[in-house]
Parts: sequence; C-alpha cells; structure tokens
Amino acid sequence: MSSLKEDIKSKQFKKCYLLFGEDQFLMAKAQKDLENAVVDEMAAVMNRDFFDGASDIGKVMDAAETMPFLSDMRLVVVKDSGLFDDGRSRDTEKMAEYIANIPDSTCILFAEKKVKKNNRLYKAVAKVGTAEEFGKLTEGEAAKVIAAILKREKINCSSALVYYIIHSVGCDMASLEKEVTKLIAYKGEGGTVEQEDIDAVCTKTLEAKVFDMVKAIGMRNPSQAIKIYRTLIMFNEAPIKIFALVIRQFKIMLQCKVLSSEGKNLNEIKEITGQNYYAVKECTEQSRNFTAEALKNAVYECLETDTAIKSGKIDAEAAVELIIAKYSM
Repeated sequence: MSSLKEDIKSKQFKKCYLLFGEDQFLMAKAQKDLENAVVDEMAAVMNRDFFDGASDIGKVMDAAETMPFLSDMRLVVVKDSGLFDDGRSRDTEKMAEYIANIPDSTCILFAEKKVKKNNRLYKAVAKVGTAEEFGKLTEGEAAKVIAAILKREKINCSSALVYYIIHSVGCDMASLEKEVTKLIAYKGEGGTVEQEDIDAVCTKTLEAKVFDMVKAIGMRNPSQAIKIYRTLIMFNEAPIKIFALVIRQFKIMLQCKVLSSEGKNLNEIKEITGQNYYAVKECTEQSRNFTAEALKNAVYECLETDTAIKSGKIDAEAAVELIIAKYSM
C-alpha cells in the first residue's frame, strides 16, 4: 500500500503532498480521495483553497497561514503551477523554503503534470511530506483493476478476456474505465462477457483494428482485411500510419515464429518482444499461416513499399491495399 493510501486510511496527514505522473486519471482519483479525507465536503467551502497555475505564490502562502474554520484542517490545492519544472526559479526557491514552516493545521497538495526530481521544491516536499508518482499502468496492474471492477459489479469475465479488453482498448486507465463501464451496462448484473461483446461495445484503438486486419490477412480472408482497411480510411486514418502498424505486426509475427521455433514459450516471447500477452499469443498463432521465409519477404517488401510511398513514387492508399491483398490470398 502506498504512503498516500496509508495516510488517507489512518487520517494522519502530512503537511504537503505532490502528485504527478503519466496516468492523469489515477492521479485525479487520488487527488479527490485526499481532498475529501483532509477536509470533508461539509467543511470544504470554508476550508479548501484552489490555485490553478498559482501565478502569485504569496497568495498560496497566505491561504496556508489561515486557520481552519470549524474544521481540524485547511487544505490548499495547487494545480499545474510549474514550480517543479524550469522557469519559475525564484518562486520555486521561496516555496521550497516555506515548506518546512507550513502550519500543523494546513495541508498543501500539489498536482503537477511536469516534475523534475532534482528540483529543490521536489526535494523539500519529499523530505517533509510525500511525493507520489502515478506512472502508466503495466498490463498486469491494469488487468487487476479491470477484474476488480467487473467483480464488484457482479459481471463474469475470464482472465483471457480481461487481457483482450486491454489489447483492444489500450492501457490508459481513463479509456479502460470508460469501455468497461459500457460493457457493464451492456451485460447487466450477473452477465458473462464474451469476445463478441467486447468487439460490439468497446471502441478499439487503431493498433487493435490493424491487428484484426493483419489477423484477417493471416487467415487468408482478403475481403475482411480490405473491409477493415477501407473502414479505417473512411474514418480518415492516414494510410502511411496504418501501414507502419502493419509492418510492425509482420515484424512481431516473424519474431514470434523464430522464437517459437527455438522452443520459447509465450511468457518468454512476451518478455523478449515487450508485447502484451494477448498480442504474443495471437501473433504466434498467426505466424503458423506463414513460413519464416514468407514473413521475412513480407517485412522486406513492406519496407520497400514504405520507402516508395514516402519518396512519392507510389500512391499510399493504393499501395497499402495491394500489400494487404497480396498477403491475404
């Protein structure tokens, strides 16, 4: 359990907190939880101060010095101040000096997009309070969160399909929660999620759609592969962007083919390639539809076509469709 969660649970708060990192969704949730724990909603109007940007840190300090009214604590929230990055060195120095002198009745919460850990204010906050980073969730962490949400809502979903949701939607927690919420509403309490439900309800990433397209190529289903491609074009996806993902998937299939022939299992291939488990499983299966030589030729021809497109020798949309048609026959 993180220090932040421990403090919220025990109601023993430090004088200051810094929340930052890539996952803005989880960070915003933690910020809300901390705000409500330090000063409850009934006392919020008189005992919470918000500074977006905090152009005048004097006002932040004045708010911090104000005694709470009918509450044990006063909370001062400072969002996206830039004090933990380059550009506000004088204000950063002043705030760093003030951190150790925050009144016992006040908690300052910084929520920042950009943070440099060698910044003096960062070091001051980390010494007196807590600096908590919200990094991008790993696939395994995201799977645990999704499984917990579905279990709470009494929705049945296998572990394999939880990973299929991540594969389809991506690992961004905001997108995942949105799509899982749609699945919950679609299936209802006691429902069981099937792959066709995910395909029908969830909004897939471009990468997932191209994955489906290349799967159709591997299954020798040119009509399905072309249909997916033309749908992507219709929705204004750039052919060169789609093609980059096609090349990438052919490369992954080749890697899976070679590593599998060397006796590596799926978990070992996952570690070596850095791909998610579902992608490795599917690409390994898809690679069985090609010889290693055919995959090498596909990668080589795709790279040559990519160069020709970028040099203006051939039309991108038509060239990509020809590659799709050729390797799905």
